[in-house]
Amino acid sequence: MSIFLASVLLSISVHSESLASLEKRANHVTDPKERLEELEKEVSPHVVLWTYDQSRKVGIRGELIVKGSPEAVWKSLTDPKHFRQINARVEENIPLSVSKYNAYMKKRELKLKELEKAGKSESEDDHTKELKSFATNEDVPKFPFTRGNKTYRTYRYYDFPWPISNQWYVSDQSWMVKKNRRFELRGNRIHGELEYFLEHWVIEPYQTQTKKSGWSDDAKKKLSGNLTLLTYYIIVDTGIKVPGFLLSMGKNKDMPGMLRAVEQGVSKKD
Repeated sequence: MSIFLASVLLSISVHSESLASLEKRANHVTDPKERLEELEKEVSPHVVLWTYDQSRKVGIRGELIVKGSPEAVWKSLTDPKHFRQINARVEENIPLSVSKYNAYMKKRELKLKELEKAGKSESEDDHTKELKSFATNEDVPKFPFTRGNKTYRTYRYYDFPWPISNQWYVSDQSWMVKKNRRFELRGNRIHGELEYFLEHWVIEPYQTQTKKSGWSDDAKKKLSGNLTLLTYYIIVDTGIKVPGFLLSMGKNKDMPGMLRAVEQGVSKKD
């Protein structure tokens, strides 16, 4: 089996995890009703972290009740001007031409075979330089995106904290506007240094679950009018066992920071 075909089959298998499966993994830690009650009372992000595959794969789910409509939250999440505030660790985000990428990868498969026979290896720098030469905004959904489904491909360079090295990957990003004012954004890693990367944003209308008598003053102030439940799942495999202090950073800083960044982008007038 060729190196390219093997990588394609691997990407298909590791990215077949459904949203239901993600929820099952995340929810085994916390009872859903208790989780929502905590969200309402504290008016702060609720984050669950779990690891598997000898702690190489790390999954995190964060939730936040946002004051504002699902449409306003979706607009904040997908606004290109707001991308860096939400995705602070993504140093490069370059949309690619799918047709040029596919054509190049087919040629690369033959090149890798020839290099393998000669006992040589591919230059990583040349490879990423070639990928970035396919930069285009043609396939990127036009903002604001309010109807249907749209998928585009992008090159990303991810800034990991020490001791994990920074890594690049190519991802298919899918924007989905669904029924009942539900919005989803899903990212699947299909190629690159980073061995596994799956992300999934879910935005949906929210109805309060608990009696207001149990709320804090902040909760009573915030939980009125239009409310939206913002959820973000991420599963990543960086190739090494993730140290405990980095797990803590992801749970207590990075995930809440991303949720708060989306919240801050929501119009106060909504």
